[in-house]
Amino acid sequence: MELKERISILEALLLVSPKPLKINQVMEICQDGDQKGWEEALSFLEKHFNEEHNGIMLQRVATGIRLITKPQMEEYVKSFYQKNLKHNFSRAAFEVLAIIAYNQPITIPEINAIRGISSGGVIKTLLEKKMIKITGRKNVVGKPFLFGTTEEFLIRFGLNSLKDLPKIEEFNALEAE
Repeated sequence: MELKERISILEALLLVSPKPLKINQVMEICQDGDQKGWEEALSFLEKHFNEEHNGIMLQRVATGIRLITKPQMEEYVKSFYQKNLKHNFSRAAFEVLAIIAYNQPITIPEINAIRGISSGGVIKTLLEKKMIKITGRKNVVGKPFLFGTTEEFLIRFGLNSLKDLPKIEEFNALEAE
């Protein structure tokens, strides 16, 4: 397969894929196992989309690639979302998500102790939205479920891994200012 064709295929799949695209998926779909050729096409697209005149760029997240808007477009994208879309998470959901992200694996009683309020309903919502998952059971009396974040969480927040989360010290420094 020629480079131009690979580039066109990648563009089309990136546009329609609801999740980050993995090169091995593309190779399987196209029945073309030339990984070097696909990486070359990806490199071309990365350079192309990262040019100044484009409003979108390629981002590598959670071992995949996706198209996102450039940071310079934030003002316009925010305005669009505020006028056209509802916020998906409540303040409580963000709180619980942060607690889980920074303390996983963690149980509901541990989350409740940190928040000082029951979090069962919020946990249910986050499970439904596939932001968190049950990762096991804690080996204590009652064997409560342990919760952790999902790949969907990483994708939604533009992270490659949990190591990309801001450090707690960074938040403390902001509060001190």
